[in-house]
Amino acid sequence: MRQRFGKVAMGIGTAIFLYLASENGSAVRRRFSKVVLGVGMAIFMYLTSEKGRAARRRFAKVAIGIGAAFWLFPGLWAFLGARSFFEKTEPAPTVHFIHNMGVLMVGIAVWAIASLIFSDVLTVALTGLVVVSGLDTYLHFQDLHVGGVHLRDPWILAGVTLIQVTALIFYSRGAASPAPSSAQVRAAEDDQVPVSQT
Repeated sequence: MRQRFGKVAMGIGTAIFLYLASENGSAVRRRFSKVVLGVGMAIFMYLTSEKGRAARRRFAKVAIGIGAAFWLFPGLWAFLGARSFFEKTEPAPTVHFIHNMGVLMVGIAVWAIASLIFSDVLTVALTGLVVVSGLDTYLHFQDLHVGGVHLRDPWILAGVTLIQVTALIFYSRGAASPAPSSAQVRAAEDDQVPVSQT
């Protein structure tokens, strides 16, 4: 059932792509671009507004969760099944394998340094993830010629990095102007003296 559904979805997706790429689809492409741009602008406006504070925090947590899952599973595989991981990903030692080790070491250092600079834990987490994912994306593109890299890997990493960079930008905008605490709100309310009616 799942295979049949996958084939149908793939067929529909391919048909839509081919139509949009054809001459007949030029008007549809323009409309589609306007819709995507409009939706993107609406999301941007909301996330950068005061009302979007909670959404920014949720988005940051989702991005951190994606990054954690993205790095946790291959990390556990490499730790618990080093031989199978090595045979599957790096059949022979390559420069890229050493580059990967360097990226992870730099990432650990960045997390430590970020914890000294920022007091907000989500900012620390996102900063480290952006650096690790960004460096690894760069290296995957750079190391395509040295072996140990699949053609799809840099693009997957670029997508993960984009999510984390976007989350860091939006979240740090909100963190720069933190919400007032309940004590501050009560103090402000106490300062307002009601006008008595005579």
